[in-house]
Amino acid sequence: MSARLRHGIPLFPNVGITAANRSQGDAFDGSRVQFELFYNLVESFAWELDLGLAYERWNADKKHLAGVGSGEQLYASGRFSWLFPASNLGVMADMQYPLTHEDFKREQWRVGLSYRFNEHPQLTFNAGFQWEELKTRWAKNDRSGPFMGVNLRF
Repeated sequence: MSARLRHGIPLFPNVGITAANRSQGDAFDGSRVQFELFYNLVESFAWELDLGLAYERWNADKKHLAGVGSGEQLYASGRFSWLFPASNLGVMADMQYPLTHEDFKREQWRVGLSYRFNEHPQLTFNAGFQWEELKTRWAKNDRSGPFMGVNLRF
């Protein structure tokens, strides 16, 4: 679950928070909380671009497999979306690139198509391909494959 608060005050970053649980039956099962400060650099009807800095804290359910009980990292984040002209169909991409290399590291890249169902509130469906790499001292996991998501924007 995540929430992103955008405002129109220049020079002050927007805020995002994400909380998630992971249960895949491997060393990376556990919970994570992410705090993000980002700037909405471009926003129009057809496209938008966000860039930011985020902090993530991860807690392992299976400490003996991961080699660590928890981890934290700082990373760069970015999001891009563009609607095809005279259409509700578009492309989207986002990334999370680690800036620190401690006991825990998570990197994620996604690219896909989006479809905007309505404008106010904005309901968008996203689907595409995701590449994710998780690492600790003792374990590594590459997760690549399709993803789907729904965004509701007030």
